Amino acid sequence: MEELEGTIFGHYLLKRRLARGGMSQVYLACDQDSQQEVAIKIVSREDSEHASRFQREIKALGNLSHKHILPTLDYGEEGQWLYMVMPYIEHGTLRDLLHTKGRLTPEEAGKILVQVCAALQFAHDHGVIHRDIKPSNILLQRGEHAYLADFGLAKEVDQSSELTQTGYIIGTPEYMAPELAEQSASKSSDIYALGIVLYQMLTGKTPFRGTTPLAVYWKHMQEQPLPPSLLEPSIPVSVEQVVMCALEKDPRLRFKSAQALARAYAQSLLYARRTREEWRITAPPATAARVPMGPLPVATPTAPEKQNLFDMRRITGVATQNRVDVERRAPLSRKVMTGVLAATLLVAIPFSFGYSLYSSAAHTQTVWGASALFSTALENAGKRSGFGKLPPASTTTASSTTDDSVIFYPRSSPPPPPKRPSPPPPPKQKHGHKHGHGDR
Repeated sequence: MEELEGTIFGHYLLKRRLARGGMSQVYLACDQDSQQEVAIKIVSREDSEHASRFQREIKALGNLSHKHILPTLDYGEEGQWLYMVMPYIEHGTLRDLLHTKGRLTPEEAGKILVQVCAALQFAHDHGVIHRDIKPSNILLQRGEHAYLADFGLAKEVDQSSELTQTGYIIGTPEYMAPELAEQSASKSSDIYALGIVLYQMLTGKTPFRGTTPLAVYWKHMQEQPLPPSLLEPSIPVSVEQVVMCALEKDPRLRFKSAQALARAYAQSLLYARRTREEWRITAPPATAARVPMGPLPVATPTAPEKQNLFDMRRITGVATQNRVDVERRAPLSRKVMTGVLAATLLVAIPFSFGYSLYSSAAHTQTVWGASALFSTALENAGKRSGFGKLPPASTTTASSTTDDSVIFYPRSSPPPPPKRPSPPPPPKQKHGHKHGHGDR
C-alpha cells in the first residue's frame, strides 16, 4: 500500500501510520473541525473481498453501542479508499502491554477479562460473532479501560460460510478453535479464543506454537494445552481450572457464554484469596517449634466461607457438568440403544413364533412341524405311490413303510396294526380206520 501521510480524507488530515495489516492500514489523523486526534482505518476499494469485509465491519459496529466496544465516529469514501474514523487510544493494545510486562497477575488479567467478556456478550446477544479475538484487537485506554476492536471478520450468527474466495479458513491460527476446520464460527469459538488470550495474559505465552500457521492450528486440533501452573507456579489451581474449561476441545464442554466465563473467573479469584487467608491464619509462626508428627491445625470456615467454597466447586466443575449434559443429550445413547434392542427382541420373538404357527395352520398341505417345501415333496411321493392327494395337515400324521413311501393316517385314532397273513387250514383227517362202532 502507498504511503498516505499528509493526505486529507474529508476533514481528516493523516499524520502518521500507526499499524498495517493484511487488508487495511490505521493512521493517526487530526480532525480539522474539532482539532482532536483520531484513528482512521483505510481499505482499498480495488480488492473487492477486503472492501466487502470493511463494509460489513462498519455495519456491525453501527448496531453495537457498548462502553467496551470501540465505537465508529465517522466513515466515508475518498477516491479509491474506504475509511472509518475511530477514537485514538494512545496507550496501545494488550499485545503491547504483554510485550512490555511479559505476563499479568491473575487480578490484573481479571480486570481486563471482565471488560472484554462484557463486550463480547453484548455482541453475541445482538447476533454478531467476532471471529478474531486476540491481544492486538484489545485496546487499553490508560492501561485500565479495555475496548474490543476490529470487527472486520465479524459475521452474523446465521451465516455459515467460513471460507474466503481462495479457500482458506479465516482467523489467526494461534487463537482459532479446533472445530473451525469443519464447522462454522460460533459463540463458543469466540470463547475459546478469549480463553487463549487469558492463558497468554497469565503465562506470557500462547499454549501452541509452530513454525507455520498450519503447524500451529494442527496442535489446536490434536494436542492438549500445558496447564498454566506448570509455566507459572503462582497461578492458583482454581484459576487454572477456569482457563482449561474455556480451552476444551469439544465446544459443548466450554462455558456457555462469555458472561459465564467472567463469573467463573471472578469466583476463582475469590476462592484463591480466601484459601490464602485461611493458610495465613492457620500456618504456625516461623519461630515456633516444628511438630514432628500430625497435620497442622485448620480453622473451621464460617458460613459465608462455606458458601463460597460450595460455589467454587460448582463453577470449577463446569466442564465436567457439561460433559454429563452432553452424554445425556446424545442421540441414541448406549442405554437407549440397549433398551430399544431389548424391546424389539421381546416383541419380535413371540410374534415370529406365533406367525410360524399361523403359517403352519394356513398351509393345508403342510404337516405338523414340516415346512411347505417338504410337504410338497411328501405329496409328490404319495402320488407316485398311488395314495392321491394328501389330507389336511391339521388331521394327519406320517408313518414310514418298507418301500420308503409315506402313508398318512388320521390323527384322531392310532394307526391300525399291520395285517398278518391267515394261517393255513388244518389238514383233513382220513376216516379209513375203524372207529370202534362195533363195541357199543
